[in-house]
Amino acid sequence: MSAPATLLLLAACFAGLAGVCWILAVAIERVRRGRWVRTEGEWAECETRLARVWQVGYVVEGQPYRVMPLLNAGPLRPDHPVVVSYSPLNPRRAVIDTRYHRSGAVILAGISSAGTALVLALGACAVAVSA
Repeated sequence: MSAPATLLLLAACFAGLAGVCWILAVAIERVRRGRWVRTEGEWAECETRLARVWQVGYVVEGQPYRVMPLLNAGPLRPDHPVVVSYSPLNPRRAVIDTRYHRSGAVILAGISSAGTALVLALGACAVAVSA
């Protein structure tokens, strides 16, 4: 096998491994949150020293809590209620339970990496055949 084909194949393996890792990370996180409780929360705009940010406020047994989105809330409509999943053992551990915030971008990155791996592997085959 030629050096370019070997490099393409190595890059394909790396991209495929990265894609599998991204997808497995999401799957493990979803299993970990399998027993979490869902409730409805409300978006609230908060000002920090640096910027205005969005948080979601939710109430568990009369106690108010807030959760910060891991991703920017800009594409969402913050004037509507949102579902929050929280740990029944520690209600402070919570995530915003929308497809956007529930690792949708990470799954997309994993699928993109796997697709890149396939293209690179096909490229490596084409280079090897033509050499």
